[in-house]
Amino acid sequence: MRHAVITGASQGLGRALIDAFLKRGHSVSFCARRPDRIDVTVAELTSTGFGERVFGYVADVTVRAEVAGFWQALSARFGPVSVWINNAGYARGGPSFCELPDVEFANMLATNLLGTATACKVALAGLHTQGSGSLYNIVGAGADGRYVPGMLGYATTKCALQFLTSGLAAEHQDKAVIIGTVSPGLVLTEAVARELARVPTAMRSARLMRMNMIAELPVTSAEWIVDRTTDNKRNGARLVWLTRRRLLARRLFGSFKPRDVAEKWARSGVVQTTTPKQS
Repeated sequence: MRHAVITGASQGLGRALIDAFLKRGHSVSFCARRPDRIDVTVAELTSTGFGERVFGYVADVTVRAEVAGFWQALSARFGPVSVWINNAGYARGGPSFCELPDVEFANMLATNLLGTATACKVALAGLHTQGSGSLYNIVGAGADGRYVPGMLGYATTKCALQFLTSGLAAEHQDKAVIIGTVSPGLVLTEAVARELARVPTAMRSARLMRMNMIAELPVTSAEWIVDRTTDNKRNGARLVWLTRRRLLARRLFGSFKPRDVAEKWARSGVVQTTTPKQS
């Protein structure tokens, strides 16, 4: 049985990835910082018959000892890892970089860059020892090096993460392990809801219109990610959902058949979330 590992997977995209991998027959190990969220996730999956194929572990990716403990525990539970996905992330936006609180930028650097780098070191050591497997880092706005209004701090971490991942792929090009990045575009998660709640009311309608054009529900993104990461055989791959061609098509045909994914998501009440959350 194939074994998938996901960091930061107690909610949002990570949680959807667990479901998608399980439905394709994988066993899944995941970690998060909060024990209560892990307990809820495992209980939900147990109630639907997946309990024997899921393993949750409390770990902060910024602490190497905890990530190493996670690797040891998941290896003992399900054996060799087929695919490891570094999904744990932290996002905060604002009017400008200078107005972004120092603590928020520090948290993004710690989780998105240093934490992911630490997880890469642990995972790659294990993958090389077992002689197979793949590792993918989830990147986002800024990974292509382009300026992202209101998200400069976050985008800086993702641009750096793309550079790091490309370098790791180059360093391991003669190895049996595949390394790459996944750029899922805008995924409607709790983190997006939190940031949307901070947008002034007068601007929220326009923001929702743009989200309707480009955003996806977690289940849609997760299924695409699982398909691409399990099928890919090329080291250094950059798996991108919102390609320029897809974005152009959304813009051209949006006036004929408007998408309502963000509106449905908004009506569900999720956008009322205001409490900061981190997987």
